[in-house]
Amino acid sequence: MKLIILVLLVSTQVLCLTTSCTKLDPKQISDLHDADDLVYSGYLNTFEGSASALAFLFYGHQKAKTVDQLKDYPTLIYLNGLLGETSQIGNFIEVGPIRINSQGKLEKNINTWNSQFNLLFIDLVVGTGYSYYDIYQDIPTNADQISSHFLYALQQFLANDEGCVKKRNFTGLEKSNWYIFGEGYAGKQVVHLAHKILDSSAQLLQNNLKGIGLGNAHIDASSLLREIPSYVFNFGLVEPRERQQLERVALRGLQQLNQKDYLGTYETIQAAVQKIHQFSGGINIQNLDQLTDIENYISTFEAYFNLNTTKASLNFETGIKFRQSSADIIHALSQDFAKPDALQKLKELQTKLKILIYNGQNDILCPVSSTLRCLSQINDDFKTEKLESLKQNGKTVGYTLNSGQLKFVSINNAGFHIPLEKGEIILPIVTDWK
Repeated sequence: MKLIILVLLVSTQVLCLTTSCTKLDPKQISDLHDADDLVYSGYLNTFEGSASALAFLFYGHQKAKTVDQLKDYPTLIYLNGLLGETSQIGNFIEVGPIRINSQGKLEKNINTWNSQFNLLFIDLVVGTGYSYYDIYQDIPTNADQISSHFLYALQQFLANDEGCVKKRNFTGLEKSNWYIFGEGYAGKQVVHLAHKILDSSAQLLQNNLKGIGLGNAHIDASSLLREIPSYVFNFGLVEPRERQQLERVALRGLQQLNQKDYLGTYETIQAAVQKIHQFSGGINIQNLDQLTDIENYISTFEAYFNLNTTKASLNFETGIKFRQSSADIIHALSQDFAKPDALQKLKELQTKLKILIYNGQNDILCPVSSTLRCLSQINDDFKTEKLESLKQNGKTVGYTLNSGQLKFVSINNAGFHIPLEKGEIILPIVTDWK
């Protein structure tokens, strides 16, 4: 361990990252961009005196051609996360203006959320994507620490002399409505982030934050453990004896959760997922209706972001190895995954913000039934009201339930990565909701 820390300290002397905001040439990124697209990148420090920094990419709304026009459009922060995962997946695979396809080629994303929002993608946990940790101890170990890093970094973006708002005259963003979206474990992080912002002294952020979105979000381990055996059984993925095995595994996880053994609970959930994968003959855990999953993108995806030409076009440090995630991050956050600390915060937030929760029908990692069980614990309408059909162009594309400022949507024939699989469906939903 001493050797590892020494190596990190030596690398810090080379990098010494500080808050920055650089205007990029969009044509250097891809000819698919218009020459006058507003694209910026940089780093945001995570706490005072630290050289650890979160990497970001910012896109002005497609119709915004000058920074003065940014104020005319809402701004959305998009975060990805299983256990610390780069948000460039959201950018270059899901909702950004340019997408990397399964062959590793860049193409226009016809369902980009950039048609509705200024988009800010942040590699939220230091050590993922292009984000960087100065020393190992800077890696957060829970959602509260992550939200503290995020709040400090966002204030750097807004108020630091080297941040985008001051250095690049993004002053119009002070009048923009802000939204934060998170997928998977990042959904839990978004709950903490929003709660931290509303509970802070950051008046600008408090006034401008209007809503949050949670996509296939891991909010409550208890609901997941209670629902996953019946979910896979009802889809015909396991037979009765295998279901009984899964129920025993789930019971062990619930006991560990009751004993506050959160690492044990996380490991038990992973064991349950592995058993489902084994029993079903290798089913795609992220979408049971597909033979392959997004992991097939990752090697090509990581290779693209580790090219020096890519780093140069995005103005990121060539000395930082791009990682989808890392063993260090997974190890640091494993105990936090199952902590039951988000439900109460979500219950409070539904009275203060607009909340959109959406789920893919075919996702085993976060079953619809698990999300509905979770929501029934914070909102009585989810115990009694019936889901209504959601139609687009005369076709039923999913089901929805609304209660006050809380909206739930399930999307038919979609898995974990809804914006990739059903971008033409989720984009109008988000557009109408905002």
